[in-house]
Amino acid sequence: MKGDLVLERAARRFGTPLYLYDFDVIERQVARLRRALGPRFELAYAVKANPSLGILSFLGKFGLSSDVASRGELLAVRRAGWPPSKILSTGPAKSDADLEALVRAGISQIHVEGEWELERLEEIAKRVRRTVRVGLRLNPPWGIAEKRVMIGGPGAKKFGFDLASAERALRRKKSFPHLDICGFQVFNASNVLDASLLVENTRRVLSLALSLSKRYDILLDTVDFGGGFGVPYAENEKPLDLGILREGLAGIARRAADESRFRSTRLVFEPGRFLVAESGTYVVK
Repeated sequence: MKGDLVLERAARRFGTPLYLYDFDVIERQVARLRRALGPRFELAYAVKANPSLGILSFLGKFGLSSDVASRGELLAVRRAGWPPSKILSTGPAKSDADLEALVRAGISQIHVEGEWELERLEEIAKRVRRTVRVGLRLNPPWGIAEKRVMIGGPGAKKFGFDLASAERALRRKKSFPHLDICGFQVFNASNVLDASLLVENTRRVLSLALSLSKRYDILLDTVDFGGGFGVPYAENEKPLDLGILREGLAGIARRAADESRFRSTRLVFEPGRFLVAESGTYVVK
């Protein structure tokens, strides 16, 4: 934030308490992460990190996609001007009202958390006469070891399919005629500060998606690696090394270019806190 004078002026004008966001910081973080990811990977802002309408409107100017977890977040990004083609949805415990709002909005993809959600989504899609693009959110038995467990770790937890149930769903995909299963998502860590772990996780997720695609004849419209890009909170924590991230992801992009199944696949990351966490100041008397 640009000095105490700005804070004092804002406090006098708007009163306290208030949140004040520095859009220069957000713009810098978007540019830094885009350079590290390179042209092959797409950014979808995780709205749960900060759903402020001002921040959403600002981020929309950079052509980012967005990732929403509820109909409230969906309403916010639509009000901020994001088109449905730029909206993904990921999140546990989506209600029927959430699912119906996402279907009616015609967003680009809904990541499904379990077989029960596939069944509910099929019923809704049939009722409103839509074909819905879905990705299976996978929780494989491997993952990134978090320093502070936020997401819940690898394996069958509260997020997504374990691999056995995912394969069971893929074997019966024809029983969901209104759903187009066309991708996978894995998000099993948060606030990761070791770039090499993020690179290795990306490689493993892409390999898993390719294997399932071949085995069950799935057209890979989207492979989503989740977020996890960390920012330091403690004095002894170092920022994420974007140089290591850039070099590692460039190698993955080259290998993906050699695989025909990835030719038109969206490769997506869902950063949240990395883009906005360091931009805000909470102003009180």
